[in-house]
Amino acid sequence: MGELRILVFEMLGQRWGIDVGYVKEVVRLRQFTKVPNAPGFIVGVFNLRGQIVPLIDLGVVLGLGSSERNYVVVIEADEELLGVVIGGVQGVVTVPKDSIEPPPPDTSDKIRGVARVQDSLVSILDVEKIVSALRSGELG
Repeated sequence: MGELRILVFEMLGQRWGIDVGYVKEVVRLRQFTKVPNAPGFIVGVFNLRGQIVPLIDLGVVLGLGSSERNYVVVIEADEELLGVVIGGVQGVVTVPKDSIEPPPPDTSDKIRGVARVQDSLVSILDVEKIVSALRSGELG
């Protein structure tokens, strides 16, 4: 059935994963500009080598509260860049796709599934659903 490579990171005391196919890079968050009157999930914008990239607080998007802002995972979806603030990076792992369990009932629809990585569980995010919700204003 194949394998999935995921970037594993920490946010709000939990381990999360993003399909590396969406990850452009990970950078340390040094400086960003707040955007007046922006929705709560928008931290602001930052300059990535001349390109202005919106910063999203994934903790707020998932209804978990504001997350740490140490690093930014820059994801690319539909030729758009989006920065997601996170606490720390743990690395890239490969998991068999058939070992990914569906998320528990009553959890966010933005979680694609849950995988066991070493001795803990990693919630794998559904980047397409997150980007779609941001575009549609569903989160605003």
